[in-house]
Amino acid sequence: MEAVKKLGTQDNLNNVAIYGKDDRVCLVAAAKLTNDIYAQRVYERVARNGQNSDVRMEAAAKLTDKILAQEVHADIAKNGETGDVRKAAVKRLVDQTALTDVAKNDQCSDVRMEAAAKLTDKTLAQEVYADIVRNGETGDIRGAAVEGLVNQTVLAYVAKNDQNSDVRMAAAAKLTNKTHAQEVYADIVQNGETSDARRAAVEKLDGQTILTDVAKNGQYGDVRKAAIEKLDDPTVLTSIALNDGDWEVRKAAVNKLDAQSVLVRVTQEDGKWEVRRVAVKRLVNPTDLIRVLKTEKYNSVRRAAIDRLADQITLNNTVKKDDSSSIFQASVVEMLGVQLDLADVAKKDDDGHVRTKAIKMLDDKTALVDVAKNGQHSDVRRMAIKNLDDQAVLADIAKNDQDPDVRLMAFENLDDQTALTDVAKNGQHEDVRLMAIEKLDDPNVLDDIRKNDKNDAIVRATIARLSNPAFIPKAHIKMEYVSDKARVK
Repeated sequence: MEAVKKLGTQDNLNNVAIYGKDDRVCLVAAAKLTNDIYAQRVYERVARNGQNSDVRMEAAAKLTDKILAQEVHADIAKNGETGDVRKAAVKRLVDQTALTDVAKNDQCSDVRMEAAAKLTDKTLAQEVYADIVRNGETGDIRGAAVEGLVNQTVLAYVAKNDQNSDVRMAAAAKLTNKTHAQEVYADIVQNGETSDARRAAVEKLDGQTILTDVAKNGQYGDVRKAAIEKLDDPTVLTSIALNDGDWEVRKAAVNKLDAQSVLVRVTQEDGKWEVRRVAVKRLVNPTDLIRVLKTEKYNSVRRAAIDRLADQITLNNTVKKDDSSSIFQASVVEMLGVQLDLADVAKKDDDGHVRTKAIKMLDDKTALVDVAKNGQHSDVRRMAIKNLDDQAVLADIAKNDQDPDVRLMAFENLDDQTALTDVAKNGQHEDVRLMAIEKLDDPNVLDDIRKNDKNDAIVRATIARLSNPAFIPKAHIKMEYVSDKARVK
């Protein structure tokens, strides 16, 4: 090939094109000829007598004589060595007689399909499709033939009798008789060879009776779940949700239910947390959600409960009071109870997400104080403190909390001198007492601490505070604490 491309003279190229033993080499040489008549002779010879069909097709494509090109394509379409070669030739054919011959007689259904698609005689094309649908070698080929069919009698036959569920489904989808189509889908649902086939048939089913039977008694779980998705009978769904032995099927049924009493039972009785979580996500009553938060042992279920409660409280706060369409409108008394319960959850739950969500929903000051003082986890105590401004409460926390970060957060919100005095004198921890002394501005209070406190560090801090030139005493104090300075050196 490379040698031919390097040939310079037309005589040499012409000799190779005419006398060459390799047809492809001849075609390459012919393509370089400047005399098109000579080139066309080479193309004609190779197209008619080439060594294989691919080369003949290549030569025919270069012919200016389109009638001859069609003759070559027709010959290859009829006699080519492989189905792929014959199919490629059919794609170039326009001669209806040749196409008819191939569509009727080729041994390969794929080639026949290609020819039938190009027939102008649509009746004949339908006959070809019908024959392939009945006798095609594979389900894929028969399914492709179904796509070309419009004959309802043949489609009905295939939908009923083909061994391949996909082919039957394709035929049923083209039936104008929808009752017949539903019968086909129902049969595939019960007898299809794979779960995929049965599930696909379920998607096409409309009858609640057959869907109910499949949902309750189907062989495959995924098929049963698909049927449940199309069920609209709450009685059937309830029965499945409460009694079915397959937890994934129960979950699918629960996800279709709105009956609160049934959902509550599921959250209390179902042995799988995955099913309980789905039920929780459909609850609307705050009392039921609070119960889940207090009794459920799985974090993921409690998280679902706290998230659902947050959504419902947001809805309750934004919905108009005369909007009867609201699924959740809690009374003031109910909401107060929710606040107290949320405080209990925030104090005790061992899941950080649940605690955080609970504290964010608290706006009752009494509940916030309870959490700030009694929460079992320091993170929730800190979050509660952020929403408090009562100086006495903050002072109490700053004095007594065992966590230094909590004490610091409470202290940082203190600015009342009485509260600061209380912390400085009575705090259980030295760190916060020292910080309080730095914020005291009453020299009488500072002097009292200096005289009476037993902690040397505290005494030193009061002395330093009183000795600071920037500190301006508010009262006349006899500064007799030289001995104290000596005591604490």
